Amino acid sequence: MSFDDSSWISGPGGVGFERGTGINYADYFSIDVGTSMYGRASSCYIRIPFTVSGDPKTFNALRL
Repeated sequence: MSFDDSSWISGPGGVGFERGTGINYADYFSIDVGTSMYGRASSCYIRIPFTVSGDPKTFNALRL
């Protein structure tokens, strides 16, 4: 049984939203979650694919 993530927002690059003045971080976001998060949620969970070189069975820890 696999997890259905078809309704999730997806794309490459940074995730976030900008509402302040001063330093502008909006240029770093390719996924803007401002509309869905601002005033509603304080956490955003993201999944970033990565590749492990070597045999994963030999690891007892992984630091990302």
